[in-house]
Amino acid sequence: ETKMKQKSPPPSPLSSPPLPPFLSPSPPSPLSSPPLPLPLSSPPLPPPPFLSPSPPPPSPPFLSPIDWVVKQI
Repeated sequence: ETKMKQKSPPPSPLSSPPLPPFLSPSPPSPLSSPPLPLPLSSPPLPPPPFLSPSPPPPSPPFLSPIDWVVKQI
């Protein structure tokens, strides 16, 4: 494996230009990873907003049940 890795560096120079773009996305992967998590988080966020509007109505019910419970208590 070490020899293969060492052999990879030699081809890397030649593949470096083509690989850098490919590898470049990999290093930015951390940066690209956040963007990806964000995009992925963004979709989930849209659902929350969709669910968020719903929670507001349920929010009163939630408070209402609590009020009922408090009143019952």
